[in-house]
Amino acid sequence: MKLLFNLKSLGKKRPFLKEHPIDLEINSRVILKEFLEILVAHQVDEYNRKREQPGFIQFLSEGAMSQANQTGKVGFGEIYNDTTADQSKAIGTVFQAFEDGLIAIFINDDQIEDLNAGLNLKEEASISIIKLSFLTGTIF
Repeated sequence: MKLLFNLKSLGKKRPFLKEHPIDLEINSRVILKEFLEILVAHQVDEYNRKREQPGFIQFLSEGAMSQANQTGKVGFGEIYNDTTADQSKAIGTVFQAFEDGLIAIFINDDQIEDLNAGLNLKEEASISIIKLSFLTGTIF
């Protein structure tokens, strides 16, 4: 199923991604906890796979060159950390972040507040993941 993702951080003027499509093998009826497990597993696999590709050819690809024309820079996409991502730790981290209120998840502009909430996903559903940050200071 093709889903459109927006990653945002409060306080930033632009989102990290503008409706980035991701193809996931997922049922249309799923609970949020299962959805997050599938999404994180997909992203960890993609991250680990990217580490195995040679770096030189990546910045010469057609996609990288068109991005360079838009942004004015060429990124080499080099990953300097030698360790691969641990899927089970990443899933645990996203669950903890959700339970602690550090991320908010919206599906088609509806906020999902419970890990056991049922989702009814449709093709090209818009999913926004917002990283929340808290202000610190004193109370007068």
